Amino acid sequence: MAKVTCPKELPDSANKTDFYNEIDTATVTEVVNADISANAAIADTKLATITTAGKVNVTAFTIASQAEGDIVYYNGTSWTRLAIGSVGETLTVNGAGTAPEWA
Repeated sequence: MAKVTCPKELPDSANKTDFYNEIDTATVTEVVNADISANAAIADTKLATITTAGKVNVTAFTIASQAEGDIVYYNGTSWTRLAIGSVGETLTVNGAGTAPEWA
């Protein structure tokens, strides 16, 4: 179960603003999957960066215009698609040594 912690005791007040000011400084910890509704619609911008290995399934990875046989590589800025080569071509590294290419 999620735990909410307020830095101060909540006021005994009928004024909502007094209560809201304290809630705005609260922290929420110990949230588990069971605490979150499947309909929560949490925006991607509210999610932390995932740094734990094995926590993202590769099936969640998509790139524009993906097709069978494509290769995806990082070009130093973003993930990039290299379309499948033709029969007989060999995957090599370009002249600058920075990206794969078909030759």
